Amino acid sequence: MLAALASAFAATAAAQVPASQRPQLDGAKAARHQAVDYLAQGPTAWQPAEVDATTWVADFVVAADGSGTHRTVQAAVDALPARADGAGAQRTWVIRVRPGTYRGPLCIKDKAPLRLAGEPGNAGAVTLVDGRYNSLPKTVGTPAQPCLPPSDAARHGTSGSATAVVASPDVLLAHLTIANDATQPGRPPIGDGAQAVALMTLADRIQLEDVRLVSHQDTFYVKRPAPQAPARVFVR
Repeated sequence: MLAALASAFAATAAAQVPASQRPQLDGAKAARHQAVDYLAQGPTAWQPAEVDATTWVADFVVAADGSGTHRTVQAAVDALPARADGAGAQRTWVIRVRPGTYRGPLCIKDKAPLRLAGEPGNAGAVTLVDGRYNSLPKTVGTPAQPCLPPSDAARHGTSGSATAVVASPDVLLAHLTIANDATQPGRPPIGDGAQAVALMTLADRIQLEDVRLVSHQDTFYVKRPAPQAPARVFVR
């Protein structure tokens, strides 16, 4: 269905632009829109790592059945050291998540560099999921999501609906699914305020490799942590 919609949209868009006006960017303009130029923006140029998660040695293993070091992804993240000032020499930690569905919001904030991986070659084997949405009521004065500060709002809002928030730089997510099932069949209708974010990033040098993002609206939300702060995200 999604592929059909995408195909139909592309065909409609192409039909509205005369062939004489395509491509719309000439060679000189297109040359200014390369991944390497985007990744070079910021304090230093960034070259995303090549990924072979089969070679990573795990510091922590998450398994819902208790066979790992932690039962939840959040517990493993909480066990990571805090990000140090001048963290260029701080080592990268590895969390491996065994197959299963892990329900609940996830917050990765102010932590050491991290690689979080599910099953190489099968992004559907590990699912991180929650079910909050924009207009879902919440208690005034509480945070809408563990990565966010307390808010006087009476509902979660778009940012607060996120299943996972990455608010720490140098995080690589690989071979897993992040979903928000707020609007899946069988769940209450939500009407207005249906935004239900799967992943929100609030940091620089975030890399997604073979990551499935599943939701209804505003599925992937990329934000800057501050107005002028870099917030580069690389998806492959």
